[in-house]
Amino acid sequence: MDVTISNWEGIKPDLLQDLECCNFVSFDFELTGLSLTQPPMFYNLDLYYKFHKESVSSFLTIQLGVTTHHYSQKKDKWAANSYNIWMFPISSRKDPKIKNFSCSAFEFLRSHNFDFNKWIDEGISWKRLSEFESGLGNIKKDQKLIEEWAKKEMSLQERAKGPFPQTQNKIRKEQVKQQVLEEYYNVCEQVSEWVDSEGKEFKYNQRSPFARRYWYQKFRKKYPNLLIDTSYENGKHMFCLKKCNEEEMKDHYLQKIQDKIFYQHEQLEITEIFLTIKENKIPIVGHNCWLDLLHLYNTFIDDLPETLKEFKTKVRQNFGPIYDTKAITELSGCEKLNGIGATNTSLSFLYNEVKELKKPQIEISADRYQTSEFCHEAGYDSLMTGVIFLRLSEILLQNEEHDSRDQNNRKRQLNAIGCDQNFVLKSIVNQEFNGKVKMFRCMPNMINLFGQDIEINLDRMFYLYDFNKEWDNNKIFTTFEYQKNIFKINWIDDVSCFIELKHKNRVSDFKKKFVNNKNTRKKKNQEYLMKTYLDYQRQFF
Repeated sequence: MDVTISNWEGIKPDLLQDLECCNFVSFDFELTGLSLTQPPMFYNLDLYYKFHKESVSSFLTIQLGVTTHHYSQKKDKWAANSYNIWMFPISSRKDPKIKNFSCSAFEFLRSHNFDFNKWIDEGISWKRLSEFESGLGNIKKDQKLIEEWAKKEMSLQERAKGPFPQTQNKIRKEQVKQQVLEEYYNVCEQVSEWVDSEGKEFKYNQRSPFARRYWYQKFRKKYPNLLIDTSYENGKHMFCLKKCNEEEMKDHYLQKIQDKIFYQHEQLEITEIFLTIKENKIPIVGHNCWLDLLHLYNTFIDDLPETLKEFKTKVRQNFGPIYDTKAITELSGCEKLNGIGATNTSLSFLYNEVKELKKPQIEISADRYQTSEFCHEAGYDSLMTGVIFLRLSEILLQNEEHDSRDQNNRKRQLNAIGCDQNFVLKSIVNQEFNGKVKMFRCMPNMINLFGQDIEINLDRMFYLYDFNKEWDNNKIFTTFEYQKNIFKINWIDDVSCFIELKHKNRVSDFKKKFVNNKNTRKKKNQEYLMKTYLDYQRQFF
């Protein structure tokens, strides 16, 4: 289902209800770019996080795909409901939302029929939870002031001053332009006539914030018994004067607070989707979703924390279980996937491999997603991700059931969960992969968001580069006079790679013999350049 600003209010109640009662959600983003520069190869997760943190804050999420998955025990079938949500931010003078748009991302999206006019015209806005909670906190403080003010005994003249301390500096007459003064004198005559009339309210369109502030100051002094306010009606800023008694004044300010609270919730818009996921700790599933998770946090929660450690803490506070289908495929190994092609773990390839499998049965509600025509539309990609997750889970569970060592454990587990809709999600197989997310151009190539990560000794790492593109593993082993069991090679491209020594006692000798940190150009007859990983790392940070 395509979700835009035109149909959002109509769809929202059903969508949020759909989320609240689903078993898990699969998701995907379309973005205006991935990274500001080509990411280097990392052997440090903290630096890897720092690199992507800077990129994520520079780009924009423009489409969110959400697919809810429900299990029917009666039908023994899953139902998948997909939503393709267009996103466009609201900018302001204080926050103009200046973001990057990479040409490669633009070309990629255009080649897959992304409608940029629809994005701008029909995209739905959002508000971060941190901004929402901060704004709501300020409103609650005002509400407390108003409630205390409403209880106090005071004259109508004192009551008309309102509940808030007058903190703004007074505007002196010499600061006011002649045009504003002339308009004020003109309005004064109209107000004088209105005060003597039976009219309850006087309104005047005044666009200038400075003029409205000056008028407020002058009319407050001239008419202390009147309630003075501003409003925004039909695209116009109105300066308002009202005749009212004490109770009406109290009701006016209390109603303004309720209006502000309502407006805060209204501004959440599609953040309500994430808020529902967060409050219900709904499991979320992505594919190769490291960047998607960073964007999910940066878009709907707050600025990304400074360190990876802080980010992992925030993830535990704001998310339920997290699964990455790319990580599941690679961690489970080819032999566990019944030949579905674990050597290629791209989203579309995996989906084509599993979509014809019989179990579990999945009923797709969106007719438009019955074919691959909408590949790289966020809604369709989120559907593919969910289908892959269910089919991989079924395969892994079947393999585990055939393993005689786990038969008794499996029976106990089935009895415990009653073979209900949580069969897949509560399985030991899936808990094994909870929080494991695939990393690109990084060693280790997985991160554990809910546990300890693998640590690599960087002293044993060396950067080999600027060699002939005809070189292969054997050439490198023979060049450095080492056997395969001494070090391993991680290729970056045709002319560069990382060498990891397996034994610490070899490092000093290897460094003396082969490393040329000080040289940035090859000498005559020199076939390569090499530096330690730590020196390589310094050129980026």
